[in-house]
Amino acid sequence: MLATFAFLAVSQTVSLPPVMPVADVKAGQKGVCLTVFQGDQVEPFPFTVRGTMTNFLGPDRDVVLIRLEGEKAEFTGVVAGMSGSPCSIDGKLVGALAYSFSTFAKEPIAGITPIGDMLNVMKLKAQDRPWRLEGEPVRSTEWKAMRDGTTVAAKTNRTTELAPIATPLSISGAPQAVIDHFEPWLASNGFMAMAGGSAGKNTKAVPLVPGGAVAAILVRGAVNIAATGTVTSVEGNEVLAFGHPFFGAGAVSIPMANAFIVNTMASQQRSFKMAIPGATLGEVTQDRLTAIGGYMGGVPSMVPVTGAIATPQGPAKFDLEVARDIELTPRFVAMGIAAALGGRVDASERGTMRFNGTIDIEGMQPIVVKNVYSAQRDGSLMTSPAIDMAIAFASMWQTPFGPPPKMKLSIDAQLNPEPIEETIEDVSLGQQSIEAGKPVEIAVRLRRYNGPVTYEKFVVNVPRSWVGDEVDIIACGADLAERVSDEVSGDPRPNRLQDIAKALNARRTDGNLYLMAVRDGAGLRADVEVMPFIPPSAVATLSGDSNVQRRSRGLAWEERRSRPGTVSGGAITQLKVVAP
Repeated sequence: MLATFAFLAVSQTVSLPPVMPVADVKAGQKGVCLTVFQGDQVEPFPFTVRGTMTNFLGPDRDVVLIRLEGEKAEFTGVVAGMSGSPCSIDGKLVGALAYSFSTFAKEPIAGITPIGDMLNVMKLKAQDRPWRLEGEPVRSTEWKAMRDGTTVAAKTNRTTELAPIATPLSISGAPQAVIDHFEPWLASNGFMAMAGGSAGKNTKAVPLVPGGAVAAILVRGAVNIAATGTVTSVEGNEVLAFGHPFFGAGAVSIPMANAFIVNTMASQQRSFKMAIPGATLGEVTQDRLTAIGGYMGGVPSMVPVTGAIATPQGPAKFDLEVARDIELTPRFVAMGIAAALGGRVDASERGTMRFNGTIDIEGMQPIVVKNVYSAQRDGSLMTSPAIDMAIAFASMWQTPFGPPPKMKLSIDAQLNPEPIEETIEDVSLGQQSIEAGKPVEIAVRLRRYNGPVTYEKFVVNVPRSWVGDEVDIIACGADLAERVSDEVSGDPRPNRLQDIAKALNARRTDGNLYLMAVRDGAGLRADVEVMPFIPPSAVATLSGDSNVQRRSRGLAWEERRSRPGTVSGGAITQLKVVAP
């Protein structure tokens, strides 16, 4: 398991300075912002007010537009990582630097979120963190985009609109190929991904002060992922930062740490801070429109992930933890696992991955995520299994059935350097018409990628209940088998967490050839249970519930055979069953 982390509560003597209301801010006024350009030294830089954009974020949610000045700010422009930099006029705090025209702007123009709107974040009613029961269900389109290394759509046009300053996301322990794969999704959500360092054993616990660098720890351990911003205010043990949201996720529970700025990199496209997270000091508890906020001294729990991978270079183990948030956690589970697997495999490796993941759930049977992946077919051999694991986790994490149970993840993977992929070419019958009660021979022809043709043979004893039917005989891999099953049996409609777990454990896995027989007949599906071929009177009696689906076809028989690698494609033929 991970080594114990020191949660250091650094004593604070900082209090909130006088506040300047937005109504008192006028064009032409001069002021000073605070931020860290290098190390942990807070530095001032001047600004001039250009005006106030009223109702910019909604009713009574204004943004103060300013121009940054001074040698450093003129050189770097608005920097990713400045989010939260406190800006004051005549010693009175106006708010946090939070918005910019991010790409190729010729002037360092920025927007300030008023401190009054930020302070309201910490006055919100306490919630049972980190759960939002109204959270969206798993979005298949977004997961598909993440699997493909693309994105559904950016949340804003960052070229022409005043948008939240991008948040630098320091990632260590991850191969660049993994970072590149997830970068489109990260960028569409306001994160600027970059390879970075991680906190060492002798991490310096620097007190969080206005203008100081602050990090939200999303993943830590074998892989480290941390988002960096700037502290706006500290009052007692309350900390406000960023001036804009991560995701606007509401109540969250994310470790909060100080950060060390290695360098501020100036760029015509977008300047950014290169940061290393420091010691964990507390907990981010709010992710809202106008700020993120939290408390010093909290000890947030995280989702533990342990794993092992066997490669031609030998076995390797890893441990990591993921912050708990209804929106972010499943996505960073995917990133963390992909990075941990990819970091332990030679970059040139191609082959076949056998992946066996387990989600242990408090008070329930574990969920097993088992599959086989081929470099030829799946493209990204490390990200595909990681995303499949994360989707299963998300199915239990984001539900309408209340807060998710306590979970931990474990992974066992084996990499074979030889890519083994088979495609089903044909399925044939010993005879197309047969008497009920007699056996029929079935042969499936498979062609191996860059290899020979092989045959898998089955013998099916035809039941007498099939008399008069024309039965579809389907040979397929796991993906097509799942689609056939859902088409004839209906989609599962869980009513509780246990139903979700049961449906996940029932899913077919790759590395197998499936032979299925489908025929007509009355049946139904209730919740996740399938009842094919029952009397029509029983169907009528049981169909009153809205969660019950009537079916006119059903899966009459199924057998699977283990194969040495992945199995793709499918073939179908028809068997006519006659009376003896």
